[in-house]
Amino acid sequence: GMRLADGTLWPIPITLDVTKAFAEPLQAGGKVALRDPEGVLLAVLTVGDVWEADRQEEAQKVFGTTDHAVRTQIWIAISVYLLVAIARKRLGIERDLYTILQILSVYAFEKAPLAQVLSSPDYTPENDDIRNQLSLFDL
Repeated sequence: GMRLADGTLWPIPITLDVTKAFAEPLQAGGKVALRDPEGVLLAVLTVGDVWEADRQEEAQKVFGTTDHAVRTQIWIAISVYLLVAIARKRLGIERDLYTILQILSVYAFEKAPLAQVLSSPDYTPENDDIRNQLSLFDL
Protein backbone atom coordinates (compact mmCIF):
# COMPACT_ATOMS: atom_id res chain seq x y z
CA GLY A 1 0.00 0.00 0.00
CA MET A 2 0.94 3.64 -0.25
CA ARG A 3 2.34 5.42 2.80
CA LEU A 4 3.10 9.02 3.70
CA ALA A 5 6.66 10.10 4.57
CA ASP A 6 5.99 9.42 8.27
CA GLY A 7 4.79 5.87 7.48
CA THR A 8 1.05 6.58 7.78
CA LEU A 9 -0.98 4.45 5.38
CA TRP A 10 -2.44 6.46 2.48
CA PRO A 11 -5.18 4.22 1.03
CA ILE A 12 -6.41 6.67 -1.62
CA PRO A 13 -4.68 6.40 -4.99
CA ILE A 14 -3.61 9.66 -6.60
CA THR A 15 -4.52 9.94 -10.26
CA LEU A 16 -3.01 12.71 -12.34
CA ASP A 17 -4.32 13.87 -15.69
CA VAL A 18 -1.28 14.41 -17.91
CA THR A 19 -0.62 14.84 -21.62
CA LYS A 20 0.10 11.82 -23.80
CA ALA A 21 3.61 13.13 -24.38
CA PHE A 22 4.24 13.26 -20.61
CA ALA A 23 2.73 9.81 -20.03
CA GLU A 24 4.60 7.96 -22.83
CA PRO A 25 7.93 7.50 -20.99
CA LEU A 26 6.27 6.62 -17.67
CA GLN A 27 6.32 3.03 -16.44
CA ALA A 28 4.93 1.30 -13.37
CA GLY A 29 7.51 1.54 -10.59
CA GLY A 30 9.07 4.72 -11.99
CA LYS A 31 9.24 7.98 -10.04
CA VAL A 32 7.50 11.30 -10.80
CA ALA A 33 8.23 14.64 -9.13
CA LEU A 34 5.08 16.53 -8.15
CA ARG A 35 5.77 20.29 -8.17
CA ASP A 36 3.67 23.38 -7.53
CA PRO A 37 3.30 26.09 -10.23
CA GLU A 38 6.49 27.82 -8.98
CA GLY A 39 8.49 24.60 -9.34
CA VAL A 40 8.79 23.80 -5.63
CA LEU A 41 9.01 20.04 -5.05
CA LEU A 42 5.92 18.81 -3.20
CA ALA A 43 6.39 15.05 -3.42
CA VAL A 44 8.04 12.24 -5.31
CA LEU A 45 5.43 9.71 -6.37
CA THR A 46 5.93 6.11 -7.41
CA VAL A 47 3.99 5.30 -10.57
CA GLY A 48 1.65 2.41 -9.86
CA ASP A 49 0.05 2.18 -13.29
CA VAL A 50 -0.31 4.15 -16.51
CA TRP A 51 -3.59 4.06 -18.39
CA GLU A 52 -5.82 6.19 -20.57
CA ALA A 53 -8.99 7.17 -18.76
CA ASP A 54 -12.41 6.26 -20.13
CA ARG A 55 -14.40 9.35 -19.11
CA GLN A 56 -17.78 7.77 -19.90
CA GLU A 57 -17.02 4.71 -17.76
CA GLU A 58 -15.71 6.85 -14.89
CA ALA A 59 -18.80 9.08 -14.96
CA GLN A 60 -21.03 6.00 -14.92
CA LYS A 61 -19.21 4.49 -11.94
CA VAL A 62 -18.84 7.70 -9.92
CA PHE A 63 -22.13 9.47 -10.67
CA GLY A 64 -24.30 6.52 -11.73
CA THR A 65 -24.94 8.14 -15.10
CA THR A 66 -23.09 9.55 -18.07
CA ASP A 67 -22.78 13.07 -19.41
CA HIS A 68 -24.77 12.00 -22.47
CA ALA A 69 -27.61 10.65 -20.32
CA VAL A 70 -27.82 13.89 -18.34
CA ARG A 71 -27.89 15.99 -21.50
CA THR A 72 -30.60 13.73 -22.92
CA GLN A 73 -32.71 14.09 -19.76
CA ILE A 74 -32.37 17.88 -19.83
CA TRP A 75 -33.25 17.98 -23.54
CA ILE A 76 -36.36 15.84 -22.94
CA ALA A 77 -37.45 17.97 -19.96
CA ILE A 78 -37.13 21.21 -21.93
CA SER A 79 -38.93 19.66 -24.92
CA VAL A 80 -41.84 18.52 -22.74
CA TYR A 81 -42.01 21.92 -21.03
CA LEU A 82 -42.15 23.71 -24.40
CA LEU A 83 -44.73 21.29 -25.84
CA VAL A 84 -46.96 21.81 -22.80
CA ALA A 85 -46.54 25.60 -23.06
CA ILE A 86 -47.52 25.48 -26.76
CA ALA A 87 -50.53 23.22 -26.04
CA ARG A 88 -51.62 25.52 -23.20
CA LYS A 89 -51.55 28.56 -25.48
CA ARG A 90 -53.24 26.88 -28.46
CA LEU A 91 -55.98 25.32 -26.33
CA GLY A 92 -56.50 28.51 -24.31
CA ILE A 93 -56.09 26.73 -20.98
CA GLU A 94 -55.96 29.03 -17.95
CA ARG A 95 -54.10 26.66 -15.60
CA ASP A 96 -50.42 27.33 -14.89
CA LEU A 97 -47.76 25.07 -16.42
CA TYR A 98 -46.93 23.43 -13.08
CA THR A 99 -50.54 22.29 -12.63
CA ILE A 100 -50.79 21.12 -16.24
CA LEU A 101 -47.64 19.01 -15.83
CA GLN A 102 -49.05 17.54 -12.60
CA ILE A 103 -52.33 16.67 -14.33
CA LEU A 104 -50.50 15.05 -17.24
CA SER A 105 -48.40 12.98 -14.85
CA VAL A 106 -51.58 11.64 -13.21
CA TYR A 107 -53.61 11.19 -16.40
CA ALA A 108 -50.75 10.13 -18.70
CA PHE A 109 -52.70 7.22 -20.22
CA GLU A 110 -56.15 8.82 -20.19
CA LYS A 111 -58.06 8.19 -23.43
CA ALA A 112 -59.66 11.61 -23.58
CA PRO A 113 -58.94 14.79 -25.53
CA LEU A 114 -56.16 16.84 -23.95
CA ALA A 115 -58.34 19.96 -23.70
CA GLN A 116 -61.00 17.98 -21.81
CA VAL A 117 -58.51 16.50 -19.34
CA LEU A 118 -56.80 19.84 -18.70
CA SER A 119 -60.00 21.87 -18.36
CA SER A 120 -61.62 19.42 -15.94
CA PRO A 121 -62.22 21.07 -12.54
CA ASP A 122 -61.77 17.67 -10.82
CA TYR A 123 -58.03 18.00 -10.44
CA THR A 124 -56.43 20.36 -7.95
CA PRO A 125 -52.79 20.11 -6.93
CA GLU A 126 -52.15 18.59 -3.51
CA ASN A 127 -50.01 21.56 -2.58
CA ASP A 128 -51.06 24.91 -4.05
CA ASP A 129 -48.08 26.59 -2.40
CA ILE A 130 -45.48 26.27 -5.16
CA ARG A 131 -43.37 29.26 -4.17
CA ASN A 132 -40.53 26.92 -3.22
CA GLN A 133 -40.56 25.27 -6.67
CA LEU A 134 -37.82 26.21 -9.11
CA SER A 135 -39.01 27.63 -12.40
CA LEU A 136 -37.12 26.57 -15.50
CA PHE A 137 -37.00 30.07 -16.99
CA ASP A 138 -37.24 32.22 -13.85
CA LEU A 139 -33.67 33.46 -13.81
